Amino acid sequence: MAVSDLRSDLHLDSRLAHYVGPHGHAHSVRRPLHQLPHYTFGRLMDFEDISLYLFSPHLYRVEQKVSRLSDHDFRTWMDKILIPAIYQYQDSSLVQHYPSSYDHARYNSTARGVEGRSQRTDATPRQQLLFHFLPPDSLHAVWDTILQAAERPGLRHFRGVFLFCHGKNLKCLTKDPTWRNMTSRFDEYCTKAVVEGYMTSDAYIDVGKELCPARGSGVTCEEKTNNSEDEVAAKTLLWKRCCLDAYSEWMQASHGKEADGHQRTF
Repeated sequence: MAVSDLRSDLHLDSRLAHYVGPHGHAHSVRRPLHQLPHYTFGRLMDFEDISLYLFSPHLYRVEQKVSRLSDHDFRTWMDKILIPAIYQYQDSSLVQHYPSSYDHARYNSTARGVEGRSQRTDATPRQQLLFHFLPPDSLHAVWDTILQAAERPGLRHFRGVFLFCHGKNLKCLTKDPTWRNMTSRFDEYCTKAVVEGYMTSDAYIDVGKELCPARGSGVTCEEKTNNSEDEVAAKTLLWKRCCLDAYSEWMQASHGKEADGHQRTF
């Protein structure tokens, strides 16, 4: 997908963006992650709530209004770097199902909308989101080839490209009354899709704690016979700052280090 859903600050450390000024001089500035040129590359098998992004800090432009890749840069990336790298390590029985070029992929994504208009059928979106599975065995070799290709003359504006995984709104998937069960639920999904050895040291998990009254939802509960205010009134629970500080200290002291010795930041 050429258009990303990273449109707001992720509250992460800023990254260096590189550009050439109007007088031909190279400059570097720090920018929030969501302001760097990027696009959504795909999702992880067995954990589709995690999105995988590709960032290109050398494609940054001072005058840019959006962080999506331009059509010209996206075409160059697909035709000169990404597709050749994938084709190099996949058997012909697989690549016959992959697009052979940027134009091939674009035409495939719009074919259904064009055919629908010609046949006067129900309206369909002008462009479909197509996806292809990539076998995990060759991903490491494909990525090394991508990094090498980005250093070649004519393609160096893609150098420094890096991968970024991001997931949010996982509360209903992983929440549990106890810390142990909650982390087990998360690890059950995460370890199937991600090899931690490939994650950088600044990877982190944002943990939330909530307290809810031990009573069913007022939307679905049957009407109370006594209709007392205590039974039907909605309640909002707010944390005091001292409670938050105490809980943070306990969590860091008790659960800051994983059993294998790696530090995980909360």
